[in-house]
Amino acid sequence: MHDPAPQTTTCQLGTPRDPGHGTADVSGSTLEELIKRGQRRLNFPPALEAEFEADTVASRRRLLLICGMIGMAGIWFGTDIVVKMVPETAELTILTQYLLLGLAVVSQAVSWSIPQTRWKSQYFEFITTLNTMVVGAVSVWGTSMSQRDGIFTHSAVVIGVVMYAGIAARQRFRWTFASSTLTFIGYCFFTKANTPLQQLIVHSNILMLALGLALTLAASHGFEFRERRAWLLRKQSRVMQASLTQASEQLRELSVRDPLTGLYNRRHFDTALDQAFAQAKASGHAVAMLMIDVDFFKRYNDCHGHPAGDACLKAVARVLSGMAMAHDGVVGRLGGEEFGMLLPGRSADQAMAVGRQVCEGVRAAGIEHRGSQIASRVTVSVGAASARPDQGASSHGLVQATDRALYRAKEDGRDRAMMGSESESPQAEAPAAPPLASQAGVSSSGQGGEEIQALNRVLARGFRWLFFPKSLEAIYQRQNLEERKRHLIMASVLGVFTLNAYSFASQAMYPDVASEVLKAVFVLGLVIIVAVGASAFVPMKAWVRESLYALGTTVVSVILVNALAQSQAFTVFGYAVALFLVPMFACVVARQPFWFALVPTLVTIGSLGLFKPGTELERLVMQDTATIVINAAIYTLIAAYTLEHGARKEWLLNRISLRQHEQLEATTRHLHQLSVSDPLTGLSNRRQFEVDFDRIWAEGAASHQPVGLLIVDVDFFKNYNDRHGHPAGDRCLQQIAGILAGLASREQGWAARLGGEEFAILLPGRTLAQTMRVGQQACEDLRQARLEHGFAASAPWVTLSAGAASLVAGASGGLHGLLKAADHALYQAKSSGRNCVGPLDSALQAQELAPAG
Repeated sequence: MHDPAPQTTTCQLGTPRDPGHGTADVSGSTLEELIKRGQRRLNFPPALEAEFEADTVASRRRLLLICGMIGMAGIWFGTDIVVKMVPETAELTILTQYLLLGLAVVSQAVSWSIPQTRWKSQYFEFITTLNTMVVGAVSVWGTSMSQRDGIFTHSAVVIGVVMYAGIAARQRFRWTFASSTLTFIGYCFFTKANTPLQQLIVHSNILMLALGLALTLAASHGFEFRERRAWLLRKQSRVMQASLTQASEQLRELSVRDPLTGLYNRRHFDTALDQAFAQAKASGHAVAMLMIDVDFFKRYNDCHGHPAGDACLKAVARVLSGMAMAHDGVVGRLGGEEFGMLLPGRSADQAMAVGRQVCEGVRAAGIEHRGSQIASRVTVSVGAASARPDQGASSHGLVQATDRALYRAKEDGRDRAMMGSESESPQAEAPAAPPLASQAGVSSSGQGGEEIQALNRVLARGFRWLFFPKSLEAIYQRQNLEERKRHLIMASVLGVFTLNAYSFASQAMYPDVASEVLKAVFVLGLVIIVAVGASAFVPMKAWVRESLYALGTTVVSVILVNALAQSQAFTVFGYAVALFLVPMFACVVARQPFWFALVPTLVTIGSLGLFKPGTELERLVMQDTATIVINAAIYTLIAAYTLEHGARKEWLLNRISLRQHEQLEATTRHLHQLSVSDPLTGLSNRRQFEVDFDRIWAEGAASHQPVGLLIVDVDFFKNYNDRHGHPAGDRCLQQIAGILAGLASREQGWAARLGGEEFAILLPGRTLAQTMRVGQQACEDLRQARLEHGFAASAPWVTLSAGAASLVAGASGGLHGLLKAADHALYQAKSSGRNCVGPLDSALQAQELAPAG
């Protein structure tokens, strides 16, 4: 464990590359725009389309192969009824059966033999389309091979071919559209009736095929649309999760780094200390710590100025970072000119050896120091201590021992390392140190992260029974309540119109009961319209509304079948095939949930028992009709299940995406706040101070207004820390920060902690005299707080010195010039006895108060 080389960290949030296995480098905003547009045309931009195909080709191949085997079983069992209806063509029918099975077997073999590296969806879609179109063509051709009426009623089996391709095999919409449309056109043009009765049956089948084809295409479009949307949402989720991770990492780095030196800040150092103690306690090893203080740094700032002081601290930080890296340690800036270094697993002697190397390394850096009383270059004093957590030592005790060792190193002449004694490491935990103003805590945990994890678990487990966990199901139903109400109302109106129009167009198929059927359908339509209109104004739960719609569909099926069953016409037994359209409409158009659609579907199948065929031919036709209806009902339930599963999956992915977006924004805001605030006091840190200055300077330049600056330094704070200890010093700084923040707020300024015991207040639009008055008020406010010091030469209470400066925005020098002027004023305040605001000399005053030009 070591600390990387110090550097100024910047945050550049971008859109990361999708971490999935795809090839398209698509930004989150592009995905969001595609999702918003809806992709009703079922195509993506070329690169994204290629990635979608690559991601889904394996599942498409598996599904089409399974459906191919199911189709082979259908061919095998589906020819029995034809042989019974048309015995004179039995041999030809069986031969055709074997040819179709042979084609299916060859297709399966070809599909299995394609190497995985050459898999493409269009290969498997083409093979499936070829098989379904051949079966459809054979069905149409078989109709023309006989003069019997029964074979024309059997030709309605073509709808099963269409539904197989679009619903069971779930072919891509364009392939379903192509094969279904060509099959329908082929039926219309090549099915030639020989008698008026046969012509009537063909006409009825065409109506049924047209409506069935429309519903199948609607289902096919819905399947692919939801699949594509779910894929987009999953991809967006991956991109957003990567963005969240990237933002967290980049901003976490900012939040744990000192903005001046690039070393870890006090917040992270304390966290690293706790972690090192926990690990050492578990392993039985020691933990060592160094506390490093730059000698006579206040005098360095006074002699060389604060900009040079910043450069000095950066140079010292580079030396310490190299030492930490060499010894697998962690180094951080604790505040001002004070640094800390953790050395996990190091004994006291080893810690002392590293401490001496630190002293030598800083001396070797050769940083000039005109204010030092012991050397001509910058030196450091080091306190070292080591503790055994497994023997009861505490992290607080280690810090205290190191702090006392540092104090002895200073008392003993500085520029040296001193070791803390065992007696200086308290075994019991001391009272808690003052809390940091803002705690780092960046993770995907918390309420938002926990919900995302729970949603992802639901997604991973699946919801094959089409139910979410109870609490999530309640949210799902509640959010869809209004949309489902509107959809069911529109579906009801459309269903009534379609039922009446279809019944009217088909009345020749049941001429003896046509008036009764049409009257029943019309009355049913009126009742449904009235009921739907009334329900629009009645609040009810989702399951109640869905149950009422399913009940209405069931009643329509039963009444319609009962009315048709009274007919004695031969054609009514073939017309009964169209009954599957009632539950199919409810599933595809009304989008009823699977479990609600199941009831009217099963009732429709069961109600076929109301038909009473009289002759053998009618019995065969009714048997054939029941087979077609049952197959169509199975496809209908597959459609209902697939559509609801897709809708639930889409909703779940949408919710995950929404929560990720919220979490990303919240994490970004939180970590940004951490990256720009001082962890101890909660004031803006130096990074944010520079940002605020640039903004205020630009605003002042636009209006030719001055910008005032106060640099505030706590008097004799080193003495305070040395005598009261660093925890007390931290509490003192927090109280001073609160006073300065309150003053800055009242004066419409911005307060910041520049480092250690040094603060700054930016005052837009303030002249030098106004800035000095604010500085005097700061001194007075702190005196009124009466924070006991006891070791200051100027007063028994904690006091501060301030340097005031003001420049007209836009003048040369900018932040550097203003800081230099305020720094010079602060030096004058200290030289004048402290506890006051330093004035500028008259020449510099004249320069600062001159108009910009």
